[in-house]
Amino acid sequence: MSKKGFITGLDHLLEGSNSEKEEAKLDKQTKDNEEKEIRATFIITEGRINIVKALAYWQRKQIKQVLQESLDLYFSQVSKNEMDNAITAFNSKTKI
Repeated sequence: MSKKGFITGLDHLLEGSNSEKEEAKLDKQTKDNEEKEIRATFIITEGRINIVKALAYWQRKQIKQVLQESLDLYFSQVSKNEMDNAITAFNSKTKI
């Protein structure tokens, strides 16, 4: 009779498969490539936040996605020269 190749033990059961480990590694690499998100607090009028929430609900998006898209649109309307000047001035003032 041949010996069965069973692996036993609680560690093996809790370890997870190789594909799960590879997926976790890919997720980490993807997150490393994305821009880091930070949590910040801003004051906004009640009417505007209600519009943002309504658009997020209607478009089936997260509120942060709607805000990101609106900021991207705003940034695209600012000239590159003005953006560079603003970033340079801000960075020189806020050096730690």
